[in-house]
Amino acid sequence: MNMTMKKIAEMAGVSRPAVSTVLGNSKSTRVSAKTRKKVLHLAKPPSKEPDAGSLYVQVCEGLGRQHPSLLGSGTTMKQRLASGQVLLGLAQALPAAGIVESMACGWDFIWIDGQHGQIDYNAMLDCQRTADSLGLLTMLRVPTHEPGLLGLYADVGSSALMVPLVNSVEEAGRIIEGLCFPPLGNRSYGGGRLILLEGPEYHRQHEMVVVAQIESVEAVEAAEEIAGMEGIDVLFFSPADMRVRMGIPLGTPILEHEQSRSAMIRTAKAARKAGKYAGTVAGDGPLAQAAVEMGYQLIAGGGDAAFLRAASQTRLNELQTALNKNKKKGRNR
Repeated sequence: MNMTMKKIAEMAGVSRPAVSTVLGNSKSTRVSAKTRKKVLHLAKPPSKEPDAGSLYVQVCEGLGRQHPSLLGSGTTMKQRLASGQVLLGLAQALPAAGIVESMACGWDFIWIDGQHGQIDYNAMLDCQRTADSLGLLTMLRVPTHEPGLLGLYADVGSSALMVPLVNSVEEAGRIIEGLCFPPLGNRSYGGGRLILLEGPEYHRQHEMVVVAQIESVEAVEAAEEIAGMEGIDVLFFSPADMRVRMGIPLGTPILEHEQSRSAMIRTAKAARKAGKYAGTVAGDGPLAQAAVEMGYQLIAGGGDAAFLRAASQTRLNELQTALNKNKKKGRNR
């Protein structure tokens, strides 16, 4: 009961013994049905309005999907990869935390793109905070190999951090230097956000997956050596850049060209041979299935801007088609 008997009696305009009788504490006083109704109404705890998170869970369940916070609850990306899970990710290019809130339902992780997306450091931080509130894994892609900036991005606190264009062991070494704490690397200790969230031992406890993008023939040739380096966790095969560097038309399916198919297979094999993990982009079911069969576990299935455009265009076409049919019917009358 959220109110005292005295307060209920005052608000109902009845005696305290009457309140006691209605609530079952006494049988000494006879009360009318009207009084009983008043007292029970006032004594009833106020109904709790569902918060945004609860409503989001309900929406996801209504769509037949699981809320991100329930996917692998209590486990890190590294733990889920180690257990053999295939993780599906949504690429985010638009600089709005609302994208994470509105489009993340059902995905295992959000790939927050600070290289080719419209996302700067502040937007990246906002998106990470939103993902944290939803219990969603994140992968941040940064635009640099510079060790000082790598440390700044690492302090955002993502599940994984992706570095583009890792073409050699030397470049991978510089990335490890910037992202790993001593003795393996030379990352500076600090990062107020991580200390507040995880405590002063975050540098020992926070399991951030380091992802090296394999985007060139040179990188494929060095893939085994890169994967074998302590501090590199994932080799991420990038089909678009690979096509560009191989001189293959961008519209060519990656598996239908022998050179690109071979590079994709070699990248996955290199990762698995070193006991590491492989990731890639797969925009349709057959490609995703083929990638998993090769050994890929971290798969980006599409991006926010493309999905929004496609959904918008589909609805527009539906409306235009319906209205055009009505116009034709009107002319024929």
